[in-house]
Amino acid sequence: MIDAHALTLAVAIESIVSIEFAHLGKLTSKEKEAIQKALEYLDSWENDIAIKERIKGSIKALLEPRVGDKMKALEKSGAITKAQKKSLAKAS
Repeated sequence: MIDAHALTLAVAIESIVSIEFAHLGKLTSKEKEAIQKALEYLDSWENDIAIKERIKGSIKALLEPRVGDKMKALEKSGAITKAQKKSLAKAS
């Protein structure tokens, strides 16, 4: 039962972080450009189209900052401790 509570709390924290700190963890224009180049490269890949689309979806997901990226930024700014960041990662 404790694991279920921990998971519920972790999901709630992730939601709050995603909403309240949407500006954190954003990619640089150089990083976005690299992702775009990877997608363009993949367009020329001539293999299983279904797998190709799944790979493209995974790569496109890199454009959105993950909660872990936001937590790292919060830790770097001193808003949370390393232990707090680690606790959330362990719970999720």
